[in-house]
Amino acid sequence: MIVIGLTGGSGTGKTTVMGVWAGLGAYCIDADEVYHRLLQTDTALTEAIRRAFPAAFPDGRLDRKALGRIVFADADRRRTLETLTHGAVIREIERLLAAARRDGRRVAAVDAVALLDGPLAARCAALVCVLAPLEARLARIVARDGVDVAYARARAAAGRRDEDYRARCGFVLENNADPAALARAAEVLYRRLTEHAEH
Repeated sequence: MIVIGLTGGSGTGKTTVMGVWAGLGAYCIDADEVYHRLLQTDTALTEAIRRAFPAAFPDGRLDRKALGRIVFADADRRRTLETLTHGAVIREIERLLAAARRDGRRVAAVDAVALLDGPLAARCAALVCVLAPLEARLARIVARDGVDVAYARARAAAGRRDEDYRARCGFVLENNADPAALARAAEVLYRRLTEHAEH
C-alpha cells in the first residue's frame, strides 16, 4: 500500500484535494477528524487537556474555539497541547493505516497540518503540500469555522511558512482561488504518484 502525505496550513484547500483523491479510490485519513473523534472517546486525553487548559472548559466541556484562542496566541502553550495530543493521534492513524492495509487498500492518504513534525512523514512515499495566498486562506477559515478574521489570522500565523513546506515536500499544489484548477491538479498528481501502485 502506498501512503501519500498531505499537508499545508489551515485554509489552503487540503479538503478539496482529499475529496478528489477519495473519489479516485484513496483511503483518506484526516488528522483533524481523528483528533476530534478522540476528544469524544479518549477520556484520558480529554482530562489531560482539561488539566493543562482549564480555561478551555468554561462549562465543563471542551470549547475548541476557546482552546484555539489560547494556543494560537502562544507558541509555548501550543507546544504543550501538541505534546498531549500528537502521540494519541499518531497511534490512531497508524491503526487506521494498518486496517486499510489488511483490507487490501492500494493507496492511503493522510492529511495532517503537523505531518512534517512527527514520524508519519517517514511512512509516506510522497509528501505533498497545498499552498494558497493568505487572504484567501483567511476567508476560508472564517467561512468554514465561523470565527472572526483576527482568530483566523492567528491560526494561520501559528503554522509553518510556505518556504518551509516547499523545502520539505516533494510536490506542491498551488491553490490560487480556483477550486476547479486545484481539483484538476490534484487528480493529475494522484495519478502520477499512484500509477505503479494501481497496476
